[in-house]
Amino acid sequence: MATTRHARDGLTIAGYGLAALSFGLGIIEIVAAKSLARRLGVPRRAGIVRAFGVRELVSGVGLVARPRASANAWARVAGDVIDLAALTAVLRAAGTRKGAAWGGVAFVASALVADALAGAAMRKEERRGRD
Repeated sequence: MATTRHARDGLTIAGYGLAALSFGLGIIEIVAAKSLARRLGVPRRAGIVRAFGVRELVSGVGLVARPRASANAWARVAGDVIDLAALTAVLRAAGTRKGAAWGGVAFVASALVADALAGAAMRKEERRGRD
């Protein structure tokens, strides 16, 4: 069965949307790393926040280069899992700001759902193209 142009265009838009999210988060995490780390109650971890920002920018570049490639969406899912692991560590640590960390968990979990849905749709489209 032939893929409709509408479905392809929708996946391209989704890919570019995920790229925009990656660029936005990456810039914020790089520029405001110290502030974000302080808000989470882990001021000595600004370098980790900055590294996460670089990862986001790399994900964004991949999505701009190939907006319908499922591997790029799944790379974001992997990044989301890493973010959730880091936020879990913040939640378990003494002296951290649990409310801010839970806010981060809610945001990252929402992004993970969007990333996984896009990745699944892109993978389905890739498989159709091989048939």
